[in-house]
Amino acid sequence: KPSAEYLDWIPLHNVTANVHSEITFTGINNDFDEYKFEFVNIHPQTDSAQLLWQANAAGATGFNENITSTAFRAYQQEDDSGGAVDYRAGEDQKNADAAYDIIMEGIDNANDMSGSGSLIIYAPASGTFMKHFVVESNTTLTAGTKHQIQAGYINTTTAIDQINFKMSSGAIDAGTITMFGLAK
Repeated sequence: KPSAEYLDWIPLHNVTANVHSEITFTGINNDFDEYKFEFVNIHPQTDSAQLLWQANAAGATGFNENITSTAFRAYQQEDDSGGAVDYRAGEDQKNADAAYDIIMEGIDNANDMSGSGSLIIYAPASGTFMKHFVVESNTTLTAGTKHQIQAGYINTTTAIDQINFKMSSGAIDAGTITMFGLAK
């Protein structure tokens, strides 16, 4: 039986990728205090791709909001030859303008490779506060698994009304992305 918290999330829009160069969600407004984007079996067209995201402030274009974020990961190989928990300094953003933030990195395009996870943005329609977010994902390695967590904020007090997803190279070959709103 799903938890009560899970039942409060209302599905708003679902996109099934079929070689999409990018996917943009619109309609983010003050109807919900939180928005969640859930990624299921995201599969890239090219090897070693990163799933990326960026936001647009209301009335803006270009998906180039300043983001400050930090990242870490845990990974384990099937044969126990490697594994660790580490801070990912190279994936941090320091008020980076126009830079897309990483959701999943190092996803290969073999048929048994994919990633799943979620991005939650808190109070994106606020005209007073910056927009905090948390990303959590799991990807299949060539012979293992990797769990990644990123968190930070979009450095604008202007409402956010669009979120864009794309791969660092090639297209999103397959998978689904669903946008949910958390009931007030």
